Amino acid sequence: MKDFLVSSSCLSKAELTGYLDGTLGEEVRYRVENHLLDCELCNAAVEGIAQTQSSATMLANLADIEARIAKHPLAKPPAPLKAKRPKYALMGWAAVFLLLGLTGIALLRYHRHSLSDQLYEAHFSASPVHAYTITRSESDAAEGSYPAELAQGLSNYNAGQYDKSLIEFLGYLKEHQQEEQPRLMAALSAMCLGELAIADTLLMPLANSLNKPLAVEAQWYLGLSALSQRKTDQARLWLSAPAQDPSSTYHNKARLLLKQLPK
Repeated sequence: MKDFLVSSSCLSKAELTGYLDGTLGEEVRYRVENHLLDCELCNAAVEGIAQTQSSATMLANLADIEARIAKHPLAKPPAPLKAKRPKYALMGWAAVFLLLGLTGIALLRYHRHSLSDQLYEAHFSASPVHAYTITRSESDAAEGSYPAELAQGLSNYNAGQYDKSLIEFLGYLKEHQQEEQPRLMAALSAMCLGELAIADTLLMPLANSLNKPLAVEAQWYLGLSALSQRKTDQARLWLSAPAQDPSSTYHNKARLLLKQLPK
């Protein structure tokens, strides 16, 4: 691609953007579509541009996301405990109903904790200690240029208040869409809340980042997200990158998870 790929035979970013926007003439669109049939680089670029556009749209609708997150179960205080009723001896049909109830609960738990769920829970970690750190100097802070939203976002994330950290990170990204580490932290906050659609939209542009460790990390989390959504084949595709990169922190984890994935 002329803008950011080595091959001069690839399409320009303007051509790909026009293709996605539907603004190309018929002849140019036909040429672009023919090229995309055989060029993996340009196909990857199309996907990256599309996700970047989706991300921009998502950030523009931050108020809607904030309203939805505010209704999330993790954002609500726990319900007050109800007084326990006295226990009575169960006899006859009561014992049968109890047995059926326990069986139903067991089946429900088995359904909810299928192999995919178990693997996701085993491999996804909302670690409060992450590679992302705020690198602004004390002099910057004294001048008032310290990124307060990031500091508050990280504080909420480390405290397990993922609904608040997600809103803080998204608010910051609305004005700084090109910054990658806050995008990753927003995605992790979304995953902790089970908001996988938001997480995927944030992670996709990172999967094509020039920062290779960050790109591989995004691919790892995209693989976990796909796994949680029962998209096993897609999970394999995302996990193959870190699995094939011995220098990656996620190399051994990805190889192990690929072996454990359901057939």
